[in-house]
Formats: sequence, structure tokens, C-alpha cells
Amino acid sequence: MAVQRFAILIALMACFCFYASGLRCYICNSLNDKACDGDSLDKKFLINCSLGRNDGSGPSAFKPVPNAKVCWKQRQDVEGRIIVDRMCGQELESGNVNTCYDRVGTKKVKVRYCVCDKDECNGSGSVGGSSIGVALALLAAFLAAPWGL
Repeated sequence: MAVQRFAILIALMACFCFYASGLRCYICNSLNDKACDGDSLDKKFLINCSLGRNDGSGPSAFKPVPNAKVCWKQRQDVEGRIIVDRMCGQELESGNVNTCYDRVGTKKVKVRYCVCDKDECNGSGSVGGSSIGVALALLAAFLAAPWGL
């Protein structure tokens, strides 16, 4: 019984190591790939910010951001042309995490910035939670429940 509990605990801890390795954000630009424009993104755009992606010097290459704390989604309306850019980054202004804000520039340029601090949060229109919460709940249940193995 103790060996089985220990094996399950080690497996759960391995899950935490994966998540501790870095923030995971969607990285893409709709100028390079129209699929970046939607709210239902392919996992090919999902990148561990601390590792980056090196598959050449083309538009899919991404340099690592070792201390990334946030994921960004930027939606630009440039004279009626919509451009979506998703990336890893640092928190720029205190209080702007897990929110969106709008800016207007010259020549009919409108930009909506959304910033969030959970894995995969820049993939949709809303800021969502991380699956790490599920792993924490499982660990708590494991430690608190009596096992009749």
C-alpha cells in the first residue's frame, strides 16, 4: 500500500515539474498564419516561453523569454484590416494583468491589448484558469482520503 501511494505521489509531482518549467502561451501572428486570428487555436501555436521554438528563421521561430510572467493577445484594427498577435512577455503596467484595455492611434489604428498570467490564457477571448488547479485538487484528495488498497 505504501509503495503504491508513493508511486502515485511521484507521478503527481512529475506533473508539477512540467508546469514549473515555464509559462505556456500561444505564439503566432495572423499576418503569417490566418489560423492565429480565431479563438479556437491549434496546439502548434502553444509554446513554453522559457524554451522558445527554433525551427529556422521564418515566422514560426520564437526566441525564449526565460522570465515570462504573462501571455499577450494584441488585436489591431489598421484601417479596417484586423491583425492578431499572440506572444509571451513581461507585465508592463501594474494592475493590467488578466484584463484587456484599448488604445487608439493615428490613421484609424485601434489596438486592444489583453494580458493574462496562466498557461494557455491568450488562446481565447476570455481569461481562464490553469489545469494545475485540477492537479492540486487531486493531490489534496490523495493526501486526505483513506486508501483501502
